[in-house]
Amino acid sequence: MSNFLVGQQSGIATTNSVGLNYNDTWMKNFEANGSYFFNMTRAQNDQRLNRQYFAAGDSNSLYDENSDAASRNYNNRFEMRLVYTADSSNSFIDLPRLYFQSNNAASLVGATSTIPASLITNQAGNDNAAHTAGYNVSNHLILRHKFDLPGRTISLDIGTGYNHKTGSSTLQSTADYMQGTLSQSDTLDQQATLLTNSSSLSTRLVYTEPLAVSSLLQLSYSPGWTRNTSDNRKYRLDPVTGQYAALEENLSNTYEDWYTTHRGGIGYRYRDKGVNLMTDISYQIASLKGNQQFPASSSVDRVFYNILPSVTFNDVISEHTNLRIFYRTSTSPPSVTQLQSVVDNTNPLLLTAGNPNLRQSYSHNFVTRYSDATPDKSRSFLAFFGVSYTGGYVANSTITALHDTLLAGGVPMTQGTQLTSPVNLDGDWSVRSFLTYSLPFGLIASNLNLTSGFTYTRTPGLIQGDLSIANSYALSAGAVVSSNISPDVDFTLSYTGNYTISRYSQQPLSNSNYFYHTAGVRINLIFLEGIVLRNDVTNTLYTGLAGGYNQDIVIWNVGLGKKFLADQRGEVRITANDLLGQNKSVSRTITDSYVEDTQTQVLTRYFMLTFTYTLR
Repeated sequence: MSNFLVGQQSGIATTNSVGLNYNDTWMKNFEANGSYFFNMTRAQNDQRLNRQYFAAGDSNSLYDENSDAASRNYNNRFEMRLVYTADSSNSFIDLPRLYFQSNNAASLVGATSTIPASLITNQAGNDNAAHTAGYNVSNHLILRHKFDLPGRTISLDIGTGYNHKTGSSTLQSTADYMQGTLSQSDTLDQQATLLTNSSSLSTRLVYTEPLAVSSLLQLSYSPGWTRNTSDNRKYRLDPVTGQYAALEENLSNTYEDWYTTHRGGIGYRYRDKGVNLMTDISYQIASLKGNQQFPASSSVDRVFYNILPSVTFNDVISEHTNLRIFYRTSTSPPSVTQLQSVVDNTNPLLLTAGNPNLRQSYSHNFVTRYSDATPDKSRSFLAFFGVSYTGGYVANSTITALHDTLLAGGVPMTQGTQLTSPVNLDGDWSVRSFLTYSLPFGLIASNLNLTSGFTYTRTPGLIQGDLSIANSYALSAGAVVSSNISPDVDFTLSYTGNYTISRYSQQPLSNSNYFYHTAGVRINLIFLEGIVLRNDVTNTLYTGLAGGYNQDIVIWNVGLGKKFLADQRGEVRITANDLLGQNKSVSRTITDSYVEDTQTQVLTRYFMLTFTYTLR
């Protein structure tokens, strides 16, 4: 399902859905597959978070937030897949899609921001309500033709899309700004309207020519075009008329941008005796144009020239041994929101704004994967390694106001308030590795699976205008012992530990380490003519987080069921989940400008009645 208005949400969700699928063949050479899906989700999320922002030098600011949010989302999805095979040489595939979605959301937020070194303490209470609605219509058409000479083909892909979204929101906020014994208060009562549209057209023409029995040459040309428009206006309450009629010009914005690409490439394909090699090098010309009409006229006009190579290598060394190597380059333009210079004051303590000077980013991704298995000995091995680098990475520039000031356009920024905007910086790195090895564990007639991993991220950012580098090193290791002693008894023992080290180039006093682990045991027993007893106990431990966020909890799930019907294919079961009522959701997020610990509302002790029927 495409969440084009809202993404995945935390908290406790209640979902109602219904779907319908259709499959048929018409005229022997025309296949039609279709589906309709409706989903209604209600989510409730009480959340608290703690952020440690980095300020100038080695000082920092602390931000604490408690929020109570609720939302209701409706989604309708229509999809089709139409396949027509005219003959052995010609075919086409059509993939039309239509989505409708609406969302209602409300939240109450209480926040406190402090800068101990400057004796600044700011507090804000925000009451937000919003409604958004929109639709997304797209189509993808694929035309293919095979010539008489094997390997000589031509294909054309055409993709179109249109997204439309409207929305309105209200914000009532009261803020108190204090420095030592001096204080001031500010109230905000405003309404916002939003209208965004996005249109896109993409095409790809590919021609292949055989060079030998096992190789061929590929030529491609891919033009693309995208247009985005956004009209975001905010109005303050007129106390005389009681209407939201006074336009906040310095918080409103009307913007549109066009992103056009022309990409031509030449590639080589080789396949023989388990070896599959695909190489391609493309040259891309990209044009980014932006035009702001309100509150002041401005424009952006940039052209980018890029060479984009890619390589994919796959070697089936043996029936159970495989090596895969993948390298790809790509570009990504800034979004219309990132390009708008308008200030967003949804949270008066944490302001955000776009940057019309952003350019596209350029990414390199390298991945290698090796797997080997010996089925007759129940042994397997998997190794994964990946590296990515982004030039022109869209990072955050964070400024903390140590005294009252005015931003461009006359937007006030009170002492202690933060402003975050996107900037392009080089030097964003990510390294990932993972190993797993599985072997028999004869001591208790079981299987042992060992895992280990390492992740390194380097994220650049600007703090008070100075370059800051956030380095994060994460190590993990785990073991799982699983067994099926008999058809009536099986168990699993598991443990995973994770240790993360965070280091900051400009704020060494903010360096931190934290550790978390999960340890569990699961036992399933069948006795007394089909009675099934299931026990699942898991311990989760967090240490090294902010005060009040460290956790040491035990989740105990127990279920009792009865198998019946022919061959005991049916089972009815009652399950008590989180019997001890200790379930909590805690997470840590590390960025270039802050470290955040979050505790999110989750479903605790509940009971479930389940009926299961095994078809085979």
